[in-house]
Amino acid sequence: MKKIYEMIVKIKTKLYLQMKNLISKINRRHVSIALLILIIASSATLGFVVGMHNRTIDNEIMEEVIIEPSQPNNETEPNNNVENNKNEQIVEKPENEIKTGNMNEWVDNNEYAVMVDRIFEIDGSPFQPADGYMFVAVHFSIKNISTKSMQIFEKQVDLVVNDYTQTYKIVFNYKEIPTNFVSPGAMVEGYRIFEMPKNPDGKIIVKYGEFININCDVNMIEYLTQ
Repeated sequence: MKKIYEMIVKIKTKLYLQMKNLISKINRRHVSIALLILIIASSATLGFVVGMHNRTIDNEIMEEVIIEPSQPNNETEPNNNVENNKNEQIVEKPENEIKTGNMNEWVDNNEYAVMVDRIFEIDGSPFQPADGYMFVAVHFSIKNISTKSMQIFEKQVDLVVNDYTQTYKIVFNYKEIPTNFVSPGAMVEGYRIFEMPKNPDGKIIVKYGEFININCDVNMIEYLTQ
């Protein structure tokens, strides 16, 4: 402010001296005109200086103003799809369940059906079973009940006696299930040979894969001595 005031004083002084010089050169008739010019010039100069001063003050005020960044709008439009999904009934895909059945009946898992219709003791010569054990043949059938071709694996068959899985044996006189693709509706059959304890008194289960269990009655085992 002090600098601006000094500048105004200097300008007015300069104008006054110039007008005084001019007045000394003209007659009195023109004095009033000269004074009017002096007043107009002084007012214009003062207005210009004051305007510049106000602009300077405005700029200083703007520099002191802290402009805060606009905050993002976290409010989002409602997602109708999410609401609709909440209202829809959630249908969970059922997990595979173990299907259980008995001898001489089909047990299926929606892809294939398995049936065991015979368990009998065999002579596995030239092989001999361990003491207290015997060789048995399990005859079973597998049917493709799906709508596409499916490969059958005879190695998926296990014989469990008293919660112990029995040893599989190879005997060339008995046909095994072929490992090939079976068309929808087609069926294959064959044998699987195991070594198991003689005269078992517990439960016997024939398993195909992880989800089919077939309970077998020990009284239905056919022995060579019969």
